Amino acid sequence: MRLRARRKVAKEIFIRDIFLSWYAKGINFRIDNIEKLIEWLKRETEGYDEIVTIGNSAGGYMAVICGCALHAKRIFSICGQFSLSHHNGHTATNPLLVKYGKEKFYENYRMIQKNTQIPVYYIYSHGVDHDCEQASYVEPLDNVRTIAVDSARHGKTLNPFDFPVLFSMEQEQLEGLFNAFAGRVVTADAVSIRIKGKIWLKKNKIMSKVVKIKTKFLYR
Repeated sequence: MRLRARRKVAKEIFIRDIFLSWYAKGINFRIDNIEKLIEWLKRETEGYDEIVTIGNSAGGYMAVICGCALHAKRIFSICGQFSLSHHNGHTATNPLLVKYGKEKFYENYRMIQKNTQIPVYYIYSHGVDHDCEQASYVEPLDNVRTIAVDSARHGKTLNPFDFPVLFSMEQEQLEGLFNAFAGRVVTADAVSIRIKGKIWLKKNKIMSKVVKIKTKFLYR
């Protein structure tokens, strides 16, 4: 999960789910549960007037929980989960969730329902069944906007070079972007063109290929 807080200067906090258990065991031996993580983040962001939480998959799940708890300005969830109780049986089979998981965090879509002032932007892979199922929990909510991307890989949605632009957009721009693609399945390239245009897309695809080639030669 990634959290961005702004004062006169910005602070970015990156948090890893090192135990691969939807943060049920926290992030280290001191911050060893979700409640402690939230309290730590409250201290780290004290005095900042704008908080944005961002995450992919389990990070998206936690971005919702922390975003609601910290009264974030907005939340971005990329293929995140909104109901662990209905996610591939993980609450019964993941040993750390079985031992340390807390049911009050399993259905985080209920937190979104209680925090209607916080907009949630959800982007998911339409070709992944459990992503579609998770989307069904939040699509009826008024403060959630979704983009369904034509992708069959969990966590792989938009072109990577679009995310920094997306996360920096103003509210009006975000609403326009998500409304433009509401109710249909779109390609990542279509979103790129909408964000910055065809030249932007072509330029960044060329740059991505150059980076891949350079990396290949560096590590051959």
